Amino acid sequence: MKKILLFVLLILTLFGSSTFAWKKDVGLGIVLGVPSGITAKFWQSEETAIDAAATWGWGIMEVQGDYIWHRFDMVKVESGSLPLYIGAGAYAGFWTNGNWHGRAEVGLRMPIGLAYLFTDSPLEIFLEVAPSLSISPAVGLSVGGGIGARYYLGNN
Repeated sequence: MKKILLFVLLILTLFGSSTFAWKKDVGLGIVLGVPSGITAKFWQSEETAIDAAATWGWGIMEVQGDYIWHRFDMVKVESGSLPLYIGAGAYAGFWTNGNWHGRAEVGLRMPIGLAYLFTDSPLEIFLEVAPSLSISPAVGLSVGGGIGARYYLGNN
């Protein structure tokens, strides 16, 4: 279990270290899905970001990271903004038989979602669907997703 927690911290550190020093638009929050967990988003530019999540529950623990592109001109709203986004990334999942000695899986993901960014609040809510391709130990397709919220730290 300690190795898994260290791996999660390493992934979140790698995804966030350079961005946090460059631009303090870092969102931290929760994602509810199967499984549920914590999420972080690190903006790289006005339209691109890296997002990461560590999720657990129902006998699975997963870490994932994606590079995502936002299209702010697709959906118009009266207040705030509602970008459509698409991305590419990877995941590693660990299934347990009760003592974390189950099987491991790695694969690729392609998240597609909507994110609502409030005008007067450092809050984002999002809805995402992510088709995935397992590449090890066996090839297979699956679909994940979730709904979540992030609170933004830094210069908004």
